[in-house]
Amino acid sequence: MTKSSEKKQGGFEWYKSRWAKITGSSDNVATLMGGNPHSQNKVLEQLLWAKEQNDDVIREHYEKEQDQANAYMKWGKAHEEEAVRTYQLQNNVDVIYSPGFLEHPEWGEVCGCSRDFVDTTNNWLGEVKCPGKPENHAKTLKYGMGPWHVNQVQMGLECDRERDFLIFCSYDPRNPIEGDRLYQQLIKRDDDWIEKFRKVMGEFYDHFKNGTDFRHATHQRADGVPQLF
Repeated sequence: MTKSSEKKQGGFEWYKSRWAKITGSSDNVATLMGGNPHSQNKVLEQLLWAKEQNDDVIREHYEKEQDQANAYMKWGKAHEEEAVRTYQLQNNVDVIYSPGFLEHPEWGEVCGCSRDFVDTTNNWLGEVKCPGKPENHAKTLKYGMGPWHVNQVQMGLECDRERDFLIFCSYDPRNPIEGDRLYQQLIKRDDDWIEKFRKVMGEFYDHFKNGTDFRHATHQRADGVPQLF
């Protein structure tokens, strides 16, 4: 069964719900799908370490990340809800804002995604970017969604299997042209990407559960701890 966390996105409880999970917004998805066993084992090692940590360690990491957030990141977070509200008004649709962290339906113990919003009128998932630099929004207006967002977008559709489309939005209220402040692009589920992801994530989960690794999948130490190096 797919589980969803209704905690506010960006808060500690939300951070805790996605702790020790592979998410589309991290580099780990690209690393796993890259196919390099050494790099894949690094991700596995990090996740195994994270699973052993208590709430005090998790909170310490959360507060450190909050302190290290730069001005562009803070600006983006501050305008996400405004972006969703603008999308809702422009399209005359009903939305659920920040519905929480969603665990993967099969491998929820190790991966999931955070959804920015759900367009319940069209049954679309929603992803919002509010670039701190105006030139980044301008590039999206000209060229469309950047390829660096593909993993996050497709990961969202893979975790939320009730929906086949995601509406990608880039928002910048500073744009002098009102019609260019909100960019919208409908993204379809990519079956080829998802097939590749399911293969590598299935292997990752097996190693996680069995105490094996990507280079020595048949080797298991007597104590069940994976021998990563």
